[in-house]
Amino acid sequence: MSDTAKKRILFITPYYPPEIGAPQSRISELAKKLKDRGHEVFILCAVPNYPSGVIPKEYRGKFLIKQKINGIPVYRTYIFAAPNKGFLKRLLTHLSFAA
Repeated sequence: MSDTAKKRILFITPYYPPEIGAPQSRISELAKKLKDRGHEVFILCAVPNYPSGVIPKEYRGKFLIKQKINGIPVYRTYIFAAPNKGFLKRLLTHLSFAA
């Protein structure tokens, strides 16, 4: 691939591994394939919390966490995480990621 064809790609998603699920897998695999083709890929996502609504200890109390997964920079942001028990709590979770 020539340098002029390379793109910088940012995925913005509330869901990304280590969470398990279809969206997490699809985005992760697509990001890996794009990176393998020579593109510069970045991920902006929420801290892991799906499906339990509980943030793991290593992610708690931090506003921004920088990681590298499969050679791809991953930036995790704070989210109001709540168990999937009712419309209002899920809405607050999604709005906190969008803010």
